[in-house]
Amino acid sequence: MLEDITIKEFNSLDEAEQFEALWEYGQIVGHVFQNGFKFMLYQISNFYVEIKYDDETNAIKGLRAFEDTESLDPYLKRISLKGINIV
Repeated sequence: MLEDITIKEFNSLDEAEQFEALWEYGQIVGHVFQNGFKFMLYQISNFYVEIKYDDETNAIKGLRAFEDTESLDPYLKRISLKGINIV
């Protein structure tokens, strides 16, 4: 089933199939704005998919899948821990 897809299998799909898998099984994790673009982050199975979106032209400009945690940094910087009690 596609919800258990690996990043290698995801990358082997054509673009239309990748978007279909993303819309069906991806969970939105966050978004950031950088250099005039909106980046949307999704998680599928045990990897992430980032979509580069141009608000001005209302068009998707790219998609990339990754597993490394360093690529999560722009999204993690937006998470506020204020008000969270750590025991």
